[in-house]
Amino acid sequence: MKITIDNKGFTFGNQRFIYNLYFIEDDSEFLAPTFGGTFKKIVNKWAEVLQTISKERSVMYLPFDPDDQWTDALKAALVATKIEFNWVRLAVGGWGVFDYDLTGFITSAHKIDEESEEILGEFDKNEIVSALINAKVIDE
Repeated sequence: MKITIDNKGFTFGNQRFIYNLYFIEDDSEFLAPTFGGTFKKIVNKWAEVLQTISKERSVMYLPFDPDDQWTDALKAALVATKIEFNWVRLAVGGWGVFDYDLTGFITSAHKIDEESEEILGEFDKNEIVSALINAKVIDE
């Protein structure tokens, strides 16, 4: 599994997604000198939290595109021994997603407005955590 991040979006498997950093506060712990660097810090948080996925906490939401009325995310669901990913649009406004309690957002239940039937991939926990931690930033 290879993940790359640039100054507008990221690739996850064979899919490209555009992220949105509009709601990042000026004093955010995730700020970096570049957009790609900032999003990489968010991806590192995804990796940290995904390490805790278990039967008791089997669904997580990895936000990447918060908007005023919704938040686009990757849904990570533990299925047997693999983590399965697909795209979802959550029925929660995106302000504060990255700055107040990203761990709480990732691990909380959310109402889903839209959900893709396409599975983006199934990965062992260690494989996906490693891919997230080692995501390559290409700032152009």
